[in-house]
Amino acid sequence: MGFFSKLRKGLEKTKHSLIQNIETVVRGYAKIDDDMYDDLEAVMLTGDIGVETTEYLLDQIRTGVKSKEIKDGNDVVPYLEKCIVALLNENDEPLPETDGPRVIFIVGVNGVGKTTTIGKLAKYYKKHLKWGMLAAGDTFGAAASEQLTI
Repeated sequence: MGFFSKLRKGLEKTKHSLIQNIETVVRGYAKIDDDMYDDLEAVMLTGDIGVETTEYLLDQIRTGVKSKEIKDGNDVVPYLEKCIVALLNENDEPLPETDGPRVIFIVGVNGVGKTTTIGKLAKYYKKHLKWGMLAAGDTFGAAASEQLTI
């Protein structure tokens, strides 16, 4: 199993949990209203999607409701998945090759797998004969950042 296959498998658990939480929210509402949007926003933010992406996805859902692509709560998850795939494909560019050092800066809330992912990246780059330096920083207990310089 390749590096990215392992990474993808590891992220499946997070994806499943996030989708399950979103499904729980949309099933709890008979109609799509402001309360549902508020609950969806909370689930997305606690799922570490980020503020900008959460706002974008909520706007996409509102657009889907206005265009009648989303008729009820059952349509929200498939529509949301379609929007996320489009967003990821829009930004799917390989990292450019460089002769100099490269810094990969990783930021996220506690408990989302930053350290594990960095360890996997370090192992991957070491296997491919790249030199690396790991550095970590923690501005305060509730937020940490780490980086891998290759």
